[in-house]
Amino acid sequence: MVVTRGALVGFTEPDAPAQFNMLTTSEGENGTQLLFIHSDESVALFQKVHPSGVTLFPDGSSILIGIDNIINQNSIVLTFHDNAGADAPDIGSTLSLLALALAPLLGANRFRCLRLA
Repeated sequence: MVVTRGALVGFTEPDAPAQFNMLTTSEGENGTQLLFIHSDESVALFQKVHPSGVTLFPDGSSILIGIDNIINQNSIVLTFHDNAGADAPDIGSTLSLLALALAPLLGANRFRCLRLA
C-alpha cells in the first residue's frame, strides 16, 4: 500500500485494542509532504466521525509511504513501533519532582524578605 496525500492509516495500540495511532498526510508549502501522527485515538469515536473508517495495521507493520525521487524511484517505508508509554513517569512523580525543584527558590525568596526588614 502506498500512502497518498490525505490518506488515513492507523496502527493498533499493543496494550489497548480499542485505540489506535493515526497517520495523516497533507501537502505543505512548496509541494512538500507533511506527515502527522495522532496518538491514542478511539476506534469507536473515529468511526462515528469518519464512517468510511481507517485502514488499521498491527503495531510494528511497515508500509510504503512514498517515493524519494522520480529518477531513482527509492521507496520510503514507515515502520511504526508504539512503546505504550513504557518510560513515561506517573503524575505523582512529576509533581513531587516539581515541588523539590521549587523548594529552594521559595526558601531563597523568604530569606530576601527577612533581610530587607
